[in-house]
Amino acid sequence: MAGEVFTLEQLLYCLMIESANDAAPVIAEYVAGSEPAFVEMMNQKAAELGCTGTHFANTHGLHDEEHYTTARDLAKIMMAALEYEKFQEIYSADRYTLAATNLQEERILVTTNYLIDASITSDYYDERVIGGKTGFTTPAGRCVMCVAESGNLRYLCVVLGASSTGADGSTYFGSFVSASEALDFGFDSFTFAEVLSPLAPIAQLPVAHATQSVVVTPAESVTTMLPKDYDKSLLSTRYQLTSEAGLDAPLEAGQAVGVVQEYYGSICVGQTDLVTVTGVERNAFGAVVMQVKGEIAQSPWQFVAIVLAVLLGIFLLLLIWSTWVRRRNRKRRQNRRKGN
Repeated sequence: MAGEVFTLEQLLYCLMIESANDAAPVIAEYVAGSEPAFVEMMNQKAAELGCTGTHFANTHGLHDEEHYTTARDLAKIMMAALEYEKFQEIYSADRYTLAATNLQEERILVTTNYLIDASITSDYYDERVIGGKTGFTTPAGRCVMCVAESGNLRYLCVVLGASSTGADGSTYFGSFVSASEALDFGFDSFTFAEVLSPLAPIAQLPVAHATQSVVVTPAESVTTMLPKDYDKSLLSTRYQLTSEAGLDAPLEAGQAVGVVQEYYGSICVGQTDLVTVTGVERNAFGAVVMQVKGEIAQSPWQFVAIVLAVLLGIFLLLLIWSTWVRRRNRKRRQNRRKGN
């Protein structure tokens, strides 16, 4: 109503709970000075969030050929909004008491999101859904973004372009039906599993200029979503050291020396830093020792051949020395006999 005065918080509740999109231009003018200026801010923020398929042309959301987005981009926007406690408070509310204004008495706002409220109809209520936002235009169809929780799983669900008319021509909220079906699939089909742990070392690696090797392990626990019946044999761990030359002393305990990744089949499902478990001091003599160990590990038969060659050389030297000693002793005995 013209001339009615609201607080910014009240306008946000009107916008989110009852989809009062006429509040959007008022908010835009208050924040940016004008709606076009606020639309520019919206597009800048979308770009910052990595929304490559989104362009805003207005704040109220009514149809415009230059006003479009994608489900993936809306998910990015929703994730960013959920970082704010006030947004979480508003998007999860099914009712809001709008205090009396200068022109009207107190009113109760009721959500348009029937996934979280069964007071108008229980046909679409889903106890797993903790909040969300609806949307509708004739070209766009029924739309909803919602967040749901069950057990240790939380999903963000985005439905666009759902039907608004039932088979009998009645009003129908296909967005709510599709959202619940998608959530059923998600909760029934997936689970969380720890795929990397600091308590499960990855490898024991040689260290240049040191007398000891070092154990490396994931820097932190990594938990990821996998099919409930996932095949453990398809899990594999790969790591890449920061330096192609390998590790070089000195090293500190907990020092990041590379990256470790966990794969499920050909898909990377987790990644974190690869860190040392203990520190390693630099030792010049150790460099020679570790080099020899490395060469032995790489070419054991070649090492055996070298050892045999060295032993044969020593044997020949001893044989030559022994022959020379015998000849010298024989000559001395002969000389003593001639002297007698």
